[in-house]
Amino acid sequence: MTIIPRLILQTILSLPLVAQNPGVQVLPGSADIEDSTLRLVENLQSEGRQRLARFFPDTALQNVRIYVHLDLDSVPDEIQRHFHRGTAGLALLERKQIYLLLEEARLSPPGDLRSVVDHELVHLLLHAHSAAAGPYVPRWFHEGLAQELSGATYFGVSEEEIILPARMRKLLRFRDLRSTFPSDEYSLRLAYAQSFSYVSYLTRQHGIGMLLRAARGSDAENWFRAGFLAEAGTPLILEEEAWLDYLENESGAFWRRLQGDCFFYLMIPGSILLFWAAKRAVDRDRRTKMRLEREELLVQDMETESQPSSKPEI
Repeated sequence: MTIIPRLILQTILSLPLVAQNPGVQVLPGSADIEDSTLRLVENLQSEGRQRLARFFPDTALQNVRIYVHLDLDSVPDEIQRHFHRGTAGLALLERKQIYLLLEEARLSPPGDLRSVVDHELVHLLLHAHSAAAGPYVPRWFHEGLAQELSGATYFGVSEEEIILPARMRKLLRFRDLRSTFPSDEYSLRLAYAQSFSYVSYLTRQHGIGMLLRAARGSDAENWFRAGFLAEAGTPLILEEEAWLDYLENESGAFWRRLQGDCFFYLMIPGSILLFWAAKRAVDRDRRTKMRLEREELLVQDMETESQPSSKPEI
């Protein structure tokens, strides 16, 4: 007797319920995923591919599977280790698979389901576009471009978070972000933020088309630097220096950070004053209540003294 695994059986039963694209299948990752959710994700990926088609006009996704899970616990153990804490999506490039966690998705950007789907689709499209050079397109470029084209940063990071590390020369080295990102929360946010800022800067300077051609020219020895040099005619290190100069002197990130910090620090004395004002109001009410109680007792004592004695006269 042949036993069909539960996931495969659920997949087979779900196929007629969702209008699947020939190149992409949206599948339930666990038994608690409703058909309406699958239809929602199917619509999101279809719309996302249409939005991204103008950047990847000659790139088609084939044999892609999107698995929809409620939470991380329902994801296979071998896949769980690839997830960073707090992320709602994951793309496995060589497998052509996307995993979505509904429990981690937010209602509005950043981190909403539409942004997450677009983000992961960019990863697959970039890898497919890069063809044989795909394995040598660095992680920082992948994450920067995915945030840029999806219109939302991961974890809501911004340039304000990296301006002080940039001025103190404490940013992560991009060569250390070729294959993987850090696992600790601070460094992970830093990696996403500086990748987004750098790729956004490169996009403004050179355009998406040129960067995608550069990605396709990546090689095993020099990675993205090889393709960029061939397309731009200048070393990528010069662009990194120009980006740092822009970040520190032209982006306005320092002043936005300062404004945010000033507001926070102004809130501290404001909160203290509010606390003391509330305390004074409570103390005043307590004193008023005690005074009224004393006055009431005094009136009662006076009324008692004015009443005639009930003892017989001697």
